[in-house]
Amino acid sequence: MPIESMSHRDMLFWIFLTLFGTGSYVIFDQRAFWGTALMVIGLIGMIICALPHIALWGIALMAAAGLVGISWVLICRKRRIRHDAEKAAKPSFEIIFDPKNPGHQFWSSKIDSSKNLGIEYRVQVWNKTDKTIHKVKATSERLGPMGALPTSLVFDLTEETTFTLDPNAKAFVRLFFVMTPIRQPGMLSGDSAEGYGPIKVTVSALNTPALEKLFTFNPFKEPMIF
Repeated sequence: MPIESMSHRDMLFWIFLTLFGTGSYVIFDQRAFWGTALMVIGLIGMIICALPHIALWGIALMAAAGLVGISWVLICRKRRIRHDAEKAAKPSFEIIFDPKNPGHQFWSSKIDSSKNLGIEYRVQVWNKTDKTIHKVKATSERLGPMGALPTSLVFDLTEETTFTLDPNAKAFVRLFFVMTPIRQPGMLSGDSAEGYGPIKVTVSALNTPALEKLFTFNPFKEPMIF
């Protein structure tokens, strides 16, 4: 219908219909009150514009359909908020240590930068999300009576303390290095050697909740962490 041939009532009907549709987008944009208000105003306006042309049962049907539409949009918004909350509650990371040590990935003999022979332990950081996470970092902290301050861990692939993890990707970080022979004079022994731990590993990233995992540590057992 050309705009010149439209009556003012017809034009108002389309304006109110636009308000009704816009309200649904506003509701999904986290503005439920204003979105609902737009939809209600749009629905009332459309009913008033249609009064001279539609029988009473048609008006009632239009009103019912509009109310159903508003309710459906609000229900969908509530479901989306619940889904987003559940998704946010799930940790983005997982810290993995496999005591079976497949392929010597989690611990192995190594010579450090000072030419000392020893054993290096590593844990794996897994990005469990479908999004790339930037500036991932990991720290370790020895708790207990022989505790130590938190230390930034180095990623195996880059030799850096931060890393970008692609969706569902995994990366190793170096947890600690123990020189051999492990048993030295004056060291705790037996079960009391667990006083050197436990070790808390924390993984965090930009705009991502941190994840912590606690490992019992005993340098005289294999594996040393469990």
